[in-house]
Amino acid sequence: MDRLTEGIRLIKQMWESKDPFKFEGKFFSSDFYYLYTKPKRKIPIYQSAIGRRAAHAAGVHADGLITVGPRNGPQRLKDVILPAYMQGRDEANKKGTGKIAVEMFFSFSKPEDLMKTSWRTLGICRKNSWSLPNPIAVEEEGARVTMKELRGSIAFCKNWKDLVRLVEAYQDVGVNEANIDTGCNKKVIREFAKNVIDVF
Repeated sequence: MDRLTEGIRLIKQMWESKDPFKFEGKFFSSDFYYLYTKPKRKIPIYQSAIGRRAAHAAGVHADGLITVGPRNGPQRLKDVILPAYMQGRDEANKKGTGKIAVEMFFSFSKPEDLMKTSWRTLGICRKNSWSLPNPIAVEEEGARVTMKELRGSIAFCKNWKDLVRLVEAYQDVGVNEANIDTGCNKKVIREFAKNVIDVF
């Protein structure tokens, strides 16, 4: 968490500094930092947050919050994550809520069936999965995924209407952006566009 927030501070300083500067942090240090080509307009930084502490830090340091569903379902988002995030924004004297996004994987399969057919890719459901070094490690962790981890990482829906209702439930508690992974199947992408995107 400290490395992430320090990185955000450094990125913003590079975007804004008119002159080269020295930066001595706990994680990033150099005698020379300078971004020669600056952004033409402000680029919003979303900070990932699954728990209360990270949500508070996102409120203080970032322009928006991104969390994951269904681990943070609409009710937990409303009761735990967003209050901590807004407290951070208040402490940093920021107005409004900024962007609030949720990222989700979904499946129309039953959890038991998905576990049997897709275990090779389910290593992403494990704690600290983003630190896995290669696809072989993902497969190895996929074989260890528990049903609880699976249900906490993938939104199991009966059909497209069920997925739409889930997105609407997030929308009702303040989410204004949903990143939903469809995979690379063109048929699924087209169905998603017709049954989900067109609704919103």
